[in-house]
Amino acid sequence: MYKSRINCNKILATVIPLFLISAIALPVFSQSILEKYIQEGIQNNLVVRDKNISLEQSKLALEKAKTYFLPSIDLNTSYTLAVGGRTIDLPVGDLLNNVYSTLNELTNTQSFPQLQNVSEQFNPNNFLDAKVRVSYPLLDPSIRNQRDFRSQYVSLSEKELDIYILDLTRDIKIAYYNYCSAYKSLEVFKDAEKLLEQNVKDNQSLLRNGKGLPARVIRAESEQSALLADKLKAENQLKKARLYLNFLLNQAPDTEITYQPIELKSVNNFLDTNAYDLSENIELQRMENAIQIQQTSIESAESFSTPRIHAFADLGVQTFNFQFENQSPYVMAGVQLTLPIYHNGRNKMKVQEEKLSLQSLQNQKELLNKNLSRQLQSTLLQFKSDYATASATQNRIQSAQKYFELINKSYQAGTASQIEFLDARKQLTEAELQYHIAMYSVMITKAEIQRLLTTQ
Repeated sequence: MYKSRINCNKILATVIPLFLISAIALPVFSQSILEKYIQEGIQNNLVVRDKNISLEQSKLALEKAKTYFLPSIDLNTSYTLAVGGRTIDLPVGDLLNNVYSTLNELTNTQSFPQLQNVSEQFNPNNFLDAKVRVSYPLLDPSIRNQRDFRSQYVSLSEKELDIYILDLTRDIKIAYYNYCSAYKSLEVFKDAEKLLEQNVKDNQSLLRNGKGLPARVIRAESEQSALLADKLKAENQLKKARLYLNFLLNQAPDTEITYQPIELKSVNNFLDTNAYDLSENIELQRMENAIQIQQTSIESAESFSTPRIHAFADLGVQTFNFQFENQSPYVMAGVQLTLPIYHNGRNKMKVQEEKLSLQSLQNQKELLNKNLSRQLQSTLLQFKSDYATASATQNRIQSAQKYFELINKSYQAGTASQIEFLDARKQLTEAELQYHIAMYSVMITKAEIQRLLTTQ
């Protein structure tokens, strides 16, 4: 009996301080482990990479839209060969041959030859036209609107990327907290298993020495079997939590996860914060961005009556048969004006359509704001409830530990029954399990609140 009491006391000396060890660990170190996983998850996430590509495409589209404000220079060259087609007849011979004949008789010379009638085709044959055109938009609201569109779409792409990263960050936090909860639950079952294994050995030893009862051995083995079933469930829960976390981190499913304890009092400052402002919520910012895009769309539709004025200048050369002469080069400049006059009222209908879309977006933003406020208040209440539960179970652990120590001493001394010993052990195990579940529930709820407030 004395040897049995020493073994049990040694186990208690190992088991009971485990909870205290987790309580004195630095939360900063724990957060550094979690932050490392968050950084790895963001860097390895394929969706984040794809959204980064979309963001770069939006930025390039914005840069391209800005270039339309600058002059553009084009080289246009055409060389044509033509046979047939419409022609113009010029009766040069009919008009001048009689006159030339008379002049030859008067001068007694052949200085004025006879001419043939000419037939010229309209299509130029063996004709080269090469020019450099410089064009510049003097007034074109569509270019300004397109630039504004692209700028706002860049901002929208950035917010969509931020939203996904925030969601991923929250999911990694929750997955890590679930893993830690399963890890601690398994540790609690392992510690209880050691106590029950020793209890079974003690009762078997007493039975062999004629000092014990078979019923005590059967009861100890029954408790051990029940605990092994609970332990197996905890192991499976831990494996599932590790599998999901590794999925979020985009790494091998069997990659080991580093556990670090978290202290309940580390969230005291978060609990005491009374100012919860949704103005920085990323969903509301994205909705505001969508409203700005729609307002730009209205401005673009309303600018249909604004004239479009473009200036151009051509510097070129024209020649037949590649025979360049003094008259071959030419310069031409001009201004082009486009002004809509009558389009059956469809432009005004377009403006009304865009304004209705704007009203719809404004209603959606108001509804989103109300839903987020309701969700935040509900999550805050859940957080306070979870925190109170965790604090209460933390105090319960201390009482359960003291009670178990007293019962264990009495049991080893023979003044307490086996039922009292097993009941005290069960109370301690349940208190520890409830505490870890409640504490990590606090952390999960905190992660949800941080996501709503758009904080890390």
